[in-house]
Amino acid sequence: MLRTNVNIQRIDNKYMFRYELLNYENLSLSVSDIEKTILDFLYFDLELDENVLQRIEDRLYSKKLIRYTYIYPKDLNERISKFLR
Repeated sequence: MLRTNVNIQRIDNKYMFRYELLNYENLSLSVSDIEKTILDFLYFDLELDENVLQRIEDRLYSKKLIRYTYIYPKDLNERISKFLR
């Protein structure tokens, strides 16, 4: 959030998982893991910046990403497959 744009979306409670509370100064922030963040971007059909993609690709665990997909609607699978290529 520091000098960065933030996109706030509403999401169904069943998609609220894999969040961790991080303390920053006097705030508690809910932060998702990389795989969950990718799924949320795909779910909301948001663009991922190329610089961000390059920074996370080494840390992305595709098996975990695929495991998470079973919770999301099936029509998201096409976007996930495209992303993983």
